Amino acid sequence: MLLYMLKKTNKYLLFILFYILSFYNFYGQTVAEKKALSTLLISTEEKFNVRFTYATENIKNVYIEEPSEAFSLAEILDYFNNNTTLLFTKVDNRFITITSKFSTFERCGIVTNSITGAPLEGATVQTSNSNFSSITNKEGWFVIPATIKATTITISYIGFKKFEFPISKLETEICLKITMQPVIDKLDQVLLNYFTTGIEKQDNGSTTITTKNFGLLPGQIDNDVLQIIQVIPGVESVDETATNINIRGGSHNENLILWDDIKMYQNGHFFGLISAFNPDLTQKVTIYKNGTPARFGEGVSGLIDMKSKNTLSKKITGGAGFNLINANAFVSLPITKKLGLQISGRKSINHIFESLVYSSYADRIFQDTEITNAQNTGSSTTISSNEDFSFFDFSAKLLWDISEKDKLRINFLTMENELDFTETISETNTSKTSVLEQKSNVGSFSWTRNWSGKLETIAFAYGTSYLLNSTNKDILTTQEILQENEVLETGIKLDASIIF
Repeated sequence: MLLYMLKKTNKYLLFILFYILSFYNFYGQTVAEKKALSTLLISTEEKFNVRFTYATENIKNVYIEEPSEAFSLAEILDYFNNNTTLLFTKVDNRFITITSKFSTFERCGIVTNSITGAPLEGATVQTSNSNFSSITNKEGWFVIPATIKATTITISYIGFKKFEFPISKLETEICLKITMQPVIDKLDQVLLNYFTTGIEKQDNGSTTITTKNFGLLPGQIDNDVLQIIQVIPGVESVDETATNINIRGGSHNENLILWDDIKMYQNGHFFGLISAFNPDLTQKVTIYKNGTPARFGEGVSGLIDMKSKNTLSKKITGGAGFNLINANAFVSLPITKKLGLQISGRKSINHIFESLVYSSYADRIFQDTEITNAQNTGSSTTISSNEDFSFFDFSAKLLWDISEKDKLRINFLTMENELDFTETISETNTSKTSVLEQKSNVGSFSWTRNWSGKLETIAFAYGTSYLLNSTNKDILTTQEILQENEVLETGIKLDASIIF
């Protein structure tokens, strides 16, 4: 009998144990199937292209079972409302607010851009009595506790008009959508000096330099035109010379350089260290880095258009001076009331006085050439050398105002660089001289006719020549290298300007 009762008791114990294990397993499966509400919100946003706005503390530690995949957005919101202590409110087709059913945050709003519809994050929300203020979150959402007593609310955001409305308007809708209007302000015109006085940026994209009112740039002692333009962004010289100018990364020979509308093939002295154009008579310079007018043509990279003084002087003006490289002089001479003459010239002075500045220029130009390496021939022969360098330029311009409507101008410019390099063998007293000569001669004739206040024509003819001639003799052999390069160009142009 006792054995029978023990067997029966064991059966009950096994049944109870099985029941407890089954319940625990069922409960464990139920808990495991629940997911964090924050995770379900993210998947719902991606699936239906909506955005939930909420306070983070409201959804923290909230877990529910995942809704069916077949549910629509409305069914999912109903599911969330019925299975949480939160209230899900659809503001529009995109925004859905989440608030606590037992929260004191009963009034809320969403601030958006009236043009783009995008939410404005960081907008300031302030009540009329200033006892409450807040900012919108990344979804443009804000909440105001029901305990806050105020009559109006002001919303402000940089670049938008302030929006003020009665706080009672928040109570008419579950979450009020507020659109902010952008503010368009017209700024006052600001005039700035472009690096220094005399440099101006024009509406057509060009840059003009007027030497009459020009202020000296840092590091400059003369108003060298080709040095001045290198302060303009996009214009530089890769070898830091005055004439080897690169505009927008282009090479020097891709630039079109004009002097009084004459195309120039030579524009420097001292192998590019000094500009060949006398700044005393160069009145205006226009630089086009891009968008060069079609009337010029030929400039692949950029245009440098230099103009000399084009008006008659009422009295004699002029000047002269010198520096440690050259001496210069210019004069503007009125011959009659309708006829005038402008003359300028420069000449190197190293044959009179060889300054330290000239020596540093010569070391810069002649470095790693035969002139500086003449004695390093590698042989036992003693060779002495001597160089003689000189340059000059001369320009003249005749101005004739034939009548009030007709003006005649004649230009002439010549420039030259010359280098003689003599090598002598001391043992035999044998000498040979190498020569390098660079010349340019240009001239032009122009007739301007002002037919009326709206029509003007200019007939222009020009000629330009450039010659490079060199003879290089080897002192140790009979070898001679001859080089000659000559450019001759003539042209006729007719310009007409019409004001419609």
